[in-house]
Amino acid sequence: MTQEHLIKNLGDEIKVKTGRFINHAEQCFHKYQAFAKDYPFIGLFIAIFFIFAILPVLCFVVFSLFTTFVTLGGAIGIGLFLWLLFLSIYGFFLLISLVCIFFITCTVFFWIALAALIGRIIFKYIDEHNQTSESFDNHETVNAIKP
Repeated sequence: MTQEHLIKNLGDEIKVKTGRFINHAEQCFHKYQAFAKDYPFIGLFIAIFFIFAILPVLCFVVFSLFTTFVTLGGAIGIGLFLWLLFLSIYGFFLLISLVCIFFITCTVFFWIALAALIGRIIFKYIDEHNQTSESFDNHETVNAIKP
């Protein structure tokens, strides 16, 4: 059975049950209408009694539904507010840590670049010094060998 088939069966079942309820309600209404024609004073008394009996129950149902929705709405609203507050504080700290990490990374990169530059200067100076020392040593050796 597919889902569409189940939904269709459920819809058909609901139609049958509501049809039976409507038929029963119409029969009760027609019986009451006939009774009210025969005994108008008692029919009016029953109608007024029915209205006054249903009114408190209806008020209670409306009050219960209203309180339930207000309570659930308040709880959901407060929950969403606290959740968004937590996320905003968390995001704020993440943003600050991201900025700190960016500046630390830039500083470390600058140190590495500066160390590499100083190293190149030092090695270049050492190479130049070694070349001049070698040529000076060679020159002394040649001069010492000459008579």
